[in-house]
Amino acid sequence: MIPMRDFFKREFETLEIKTGIRQYERLMERDNWETDFRLAIDLMVEECNKPPFDLIGIDLKQRIISQAIIEDKDFIGLNPRFVRKALATWWNFNKDKYYEQAVQNAQEQQTAEPVSWKEREHWLNVWRAELDKLETSVKKVPRLTEKEIQEEGQERPKRKIYPSAPLSQHLDNAVHEAWIRDCHDKYSGKPNERWMPEDEWRKENAELIEELKKDTAKQLLRKL
Repeated sequence: MIPMRDFFKREFETLEIKTGIRQYERLMERDNWETDFRLAIDLMVEECNKPPFDLIGIDLKQRIISQAIIEDKDFIGLNPRFVRKALATWWNFNKDKYYEQAVQNAQEQQTAEPVSWKEREHWLNVWRAELDKLETSVKKVPRLTEKEIQEEGQERPKRKIYPSAPLSQHLDNAVHEAWIRDCHDKYSGKPNERWMPEDEWRKENAELIEELKKDTAKQLLRKL
């Protein structure tokens, strides 16, 4: 597990490989790119920590966002709005299990003065109502304007040479993402029947990994 800040930094650096979008390189053009880059990451981390997303594990949040980057046909770049949309979409399909867990926790909670079932039901309904607002708010997110698209990234910006992550990091990220795809369910993000620790998976798939690294390196060279 890596911290969310490091996760978003890695996603920025590998964005072009995954999508062809050179958002990271466009940020590097700016005179104050370090400040802007740090602010962009801070805002996305803050979005991840808002309720109800704070209930989702860090590993799962990262898998949800990584998958959405590749599969969301409207994706134009990393920003807090995209992070909220990706997490909210997953949440709207999986929130019921969190409601069930909340009920179970209430049942198991032991206090000197037990809370009545009527009061528990009241606060659970309040919590559910707050979470249900999320589904409505997501549907009302407006589309980005042309100006926002230009500022946040577009598919084919002018080609330039920029500082980037070293090749070894690109290759290692590609292997890590292959492990996620192979050992986790595509929709729920949970470990599947093939799951094993990443270091063990790397050992068992050494030949496959070498081929993956060669293919990834070729893709990078074609973009130069």
